[in-house]
Amino acid sequence: MVKKLNDLIELEKTQTGNAKAKTNFLIANCYFNMTTHGNSWMMRRSWWSTCSYHTVFVDSDEFNKCILARAHYMKAAEVTQSDGFEALCLRMAGRCESYALYFEDEYDYDFDYDKMGGYREYMFNKNTTYKLLKQKYPDWHDELVSNCYSFNRFYRMI
Repeated sequence: MVKKLNDLIELEKTQTGNAKAKTNFLIANCYFNMTTHGNSWMMRRSWWSTCSYHTVFVDSDEFNKCILARAHYMKAAEVTQSDGFEALCLRMAGRCESYALYFEDEYDYDFDYDKMGGYREYMFNKNTTYKLLKQKYPDWHDELVSNCYSFNRFYRMI
């Protein structure tokens, strides 16, 4: 996986337009999958526990907040010429931002989240990338943030 990631990083440097966008999306997927939320987290940790978010590891923020993945999803969104693919990139960047928000803002038991529609709704409304997705692509927003069934269709729009 690391060799493939390095190859993609080198390839991206030589590309433009939709090819560059697609490669950045793949780079972001690699980085995302190597976080606590991905399917290859063991590339960064030999063990992991839901109780060990705040660690002394130098990459703790990246491992929990998907910083590199979000950066590459946003880069893909910037360079693509496809609205549908841009919407998908914003959705994935929003997912990364969502994980970062949950990591940074611990649940406050003294705060009345019910006034905001509940804790999940409160956190969702703090997500600036999801707001951008809704602003730019209101017709696709609900479909993209509610499930992942349409991801293939949006990916093929490139």
